[in-house]
Amino acid sequence: MGNLNFKLQKKHLSANLKKRGIEPDLIDLDAHIDRSLSFRENKTIIQQKTKGLGVPQTKSFKRVSSAELTLKANRIQEKRSYRSQAQDARKKAQNTFYYEDLTPKEFKKWKKNPNRYDIKGVD
Repeated sequence: MGNLNFKLQKKHLSANLKKRGIEPDLIDLDAHIDRSLSFRENKTIIQQKTKGLGVPQTKSFKRVSSAELTLKANRIQEKRSYRSQAQDARKKAQNTFYYEDLTPKEFKKWKKNPNRYDIKGVD
């Protein structure tokens, strides 16, 4: 975003603050924006000055039902080689997830390492 004019910088910086959980009205952007600096430089400076304010950023998962996750898991399982499926079927994983209450976090773990985790009814 190179050198934006003052109004555009203020608009984008306000949006960035909102995204980080900080109310833009609490920060005097007029005083903090240096017109001789690029947008990125101003953004970095304002982020440093407002560090620790607002809501901490957490990774959020899209809300998906356990039935949808089970369908996805079945599709992934079908794409695995016959040999991988057979080896996985012979082993009993220490961590078994149940498809009735499968969470996105559990699905992600299983998808990353299907040989270490089991989903009852899928593998």
